Amino acid sequence: MKIDPRSGLTEEQVEKLQQKLLQTRDTILDRSRRRKPSSDDAASLAEPRGDAGDQAEIGFEQALQVELSERDRMLLQEINQTLDRIERGTYGTSELSGEPIGFERLSVQPWARTTQEEQEMLEEAAHTGPPPSM
Repeated sequence: MKIDPRSGLTEEQVEKLQQKLLQTRDTILDRSRRRKPSSDDAASLAEPRGDAGDQAEIGFEQALQVELSERDRMLLQEINQTLDRIERGTYGTSELSGEPIGFERLSVQPWARTTQEEQEMLEEAAHTGPPPSM
């Protein structure tokens, strides 16, 4: 395992974060396997059941499952990219500035790609959008 000296991380810290990433990946994959409907479930979904309220609730649950699946898929992609950065020795530094992300931030979100300050600026820019045109 290569460690980017700019990251300020120790080998022990990177190993701990790598284990956390692998555990999260396993949890997502397990959840995904449990979520896949069986052929009996698929047949029952095709048959409308209950009143309009029941059907609305079923529709809501199905939409929620699709959203969760998409969120899990995106997180799984982030985790796999992070594990690749660990292997290449580029983990722990911001993809924007090259500054260290910090162990504290990575302990909370080990797939973080920017410093906390950079992430806040990105989120603020996303919320405010482009300036109004005249």
